[in-house]
Amino acid sequence: AARFVLPPGIELSGQSSDISIMLAFGITTVTVVIIFIVLGTNLLFRYKDISARATNNERRLLATMDTALDGIITIDAQGIIISVNKAVSKLLSWSEAELIGQNVKMIVPGTDQQHHDQYILNYLTSRQAKIIGKGREVSVLTKHGVKIPVHLGIGHIELDEESMFVAFISDLRQRKALEMTLRDKETKIRSLISNIPGIAYRCYDQAPWSNVFISDEVVNMLGHPAEDFLGDKPKYHLSEFIHPDDKERVITTDLHNPDGYLLEFRM
Repeated sequence: AARFVLPPGIELSGQSSDISIMLAFGITTVTVVIIFIVLGTNLLFRYKDISARATNNERRLLATMDTALDGIITIDAQGIIISVNKAVSKLLSWSEAELIGQNVKMIVPGTDQQHHDQYILNYLTSRQAKIIGKGREVSVLTKHGVKIPVHLGIGHIELDEESMFVAFISDLRQRKALEMTLRDKETKIRSLISNIPGIAYRCYDQAPWSNVFISDEVVNMLGHPAEDFLGDKPKYHLSEFIHPDDKERVITTDLHNPDGYLLEFRM
C-alpha cells in the first residue's frame, strides 16, 4: 500500500482526491495480484516437486519388484490381478497384459479354483487369517496347464480404505528335484548297507561321539534296536559293548590320521 502526503498549505480538490483513491486502489490491486502470482508459482513448483518424488518412488518400487527373484502378484478384494512382476511372467508363461485385469483363480488348480473368491470374502468378513500371513506349499497353473509346486505367502494391506492382497510365490521345482535325488541316494545307500555283514555306523569325530546313523544289523549283534544308539543322548553307546581287553587299543587309536586306520576289536 502507498500513502501520499501533501506539503503544508496545499489542498487537493475533490477531483484530485478521487484520483488519489483510484490510484491507491490500483496499487493495492496490483500488489494483491502479484502476491497471488507468487503464491501460485510457489504452489506449482511444490506440486511438480511432489509429483516428481512420487513418480521416482513408483519407478523405484517397480524396479525393485521386477528384479525380485520371487513372483509378486497384487490383487484387489474381488481377486482381480492389479499388478505382477517379471518373475511371475517367467514362471507361469503368462504375459503381464494377459494377467492384469483377470481373476487370480485362473492360476489356481483343482477345487481351490472354485472356492477361491469365497476364501477372500470369508477373510474380509471375519478377519480370521487361515492363510493370510502364513506360508505354505501349493501348486499353481502355467499358461500351458502345467502344475508347478511353489511356496506361497500372502499379505493383506489397506490403501485408501480399499483392501489389497500381495502374494509372493517361490518356485520349488529345483528343491523338489534335489530332495527326490537325495531320497533316491539314501534308499540306495540303505539298501547297500543292509547287505553288509556286521554293523555300519556314522558318528561325529569328537566327544561324545554321537551316532547320526547305524545299520539295523546292530539288533542282531547286540540285541538292541538302532534307535537306542542314535541322538545326542542315546540309550546306549557302542563303546559300552567293546570287549574290556580291546578298549585300551580302541581308545588310543588316532582316529584323525589322514592316512586312515584299520582297527579290529571284539564286542
